[in-house]
Order: sequence, then structure tokens, then C-alpha cells
Amino acid sequence: DDNPQAPTIPQRIVQELHDAEWEVRLQAIAQLAHYDANRTLPHLLESSNDTDYQIRVAALEALGNLKDFPIALDALVKALDDDDYLVLDALVEILKNCGSGILYNVLEKLNSSKVNTLAVVIEILGAIGNDSIVPRLAPFLSDTRAPWVSERTLRDIAAQALLDIDTPLSIQAVHDAGYVEKSVSETIILPDSEAAPERPRQQQRFTPIQKILLALKALRGDDWQQSQKAARYIRE
Repeated sequence: DDNPQAPTIPQRIVQELHDAEWEVRLQAIAQLAHYDANRTLPHLLESSNDTDYQIRVAALEALGNLKDFPIALDALVKALDDDDYLVLDALVEILKNCGSGILYNVLEKLNSSKVNTLAVVIEILGAIGNDSIVPRLAPFLSDTRAPWVSERTLRDIAAQALLDIDTPLSIQAVHDAGYVEKSVSETIILPDSEAAPERPRQQQRFTPIQKILLALKALRGDDWQQSQKAARYIRE
């Protein structure tokens, strides 16, 4: 319930949330943290649909701190339909931190037609899931579609998610699909479930677009040196 004694959000901040400059809107979202959650919630919900991905990410991160509000969790799950990879990337950590209480809300997104959404949903479920979702993840062990900034397929991501759940049932599902566990972070696949010599997984190579996306992400980080390196890389 709204606290009538809580300070009112100044009109200046409310206006800045709609400023034409994204930097101004971003700063306004940061200032909302000093006010009562019930009063900031409507503004964060609105900003989570901003046209700029950086504003959406900031609003979603703030909503992640309000996970006691069902409407905030609903907004986070809805954002899994976002078309921006960096928003989805942020949601992975935000929703993992929300814990198993959001499990079945996220599970509904396995019906999405968007490969990028499916990839992050599967990864999230691997972190917060349990045996009850193994039958929902198992079909993806034959899905060779790949998110647009990843060299891994949905099959690879699903196998890792099931290994992360780390129960006899989830691990057996991976083995039944023709995977052989080498470690939690490294698996191989056996063609047509037939025995084959083990081969090391190829070292990941980042494409130019992935490097740019990682650089953009570094710019938002707290490490000043990494931010400077990222800025130089983008300029070059």
C-alpha cells in the first residue's frame, strides 16, 4: 500500500523521465531509487517500454529490486519478448536473482516463437529450475536453431541448462539425447546416439558484431579501465 507519509517524487524528476535526451531519462531513473517503491513503480513500468534500450535495461534492473510486487515480476517476464539482445542479456541476471518463485511465469515463455527469447529463457530456467521442468526443456535438445549473437544452438543451451539443474533426472535427459557429460561447462554430442571418440569442444570465437556488443556492455560497467578500452575499440 502507498505510504502517505513517503516523500512525493518531485515533478522535475517526473518530467525528466520523458526528456528527449536518453541520458537525462537515465539519470531520472537512478534518482527514483530514493523514493517509496509504490510511488516509483508506475514510472519504472512506463520506462521499461522506453524506445531506448539503455533506459529499458535501467528500468528493468530497478524493477528487479521490487520483486515483492507481482506487477514488477510480470513486467520482467513480459520484457523477455524484447527484440534487443542487450535487454535480454540483462534480463538473464535479473531474473536469475528473482529465484524460483518466478519459475512458472518464465516457463510460459517457452512457447515463444522468438529464438533469442527462447535462448535466454532456457538459460534462466537452468539456474532456477528443478525436475518439474525437465520434460519442458528436453524437446530443445534436438533444436538446432541459434540465437543471432551466439555460436551455440538451442540444443547446446538446453543441454547446459539441464546440467545446471544437476539432478539425476535432468542429467539423464541430456544423456538420453546423445550428449556425454564431460563437466558442468563442457559437453560433447554423439551423432545419432552412437558411440564416438570424445573430442574437445572448440574454443569460442567472437564475431565482429559480438565484439561490438560486448564493448557496448563494458561501457555500462563499473570498471573504468575496461570502459576506456571498450570506448577505444568502438572508435577504431
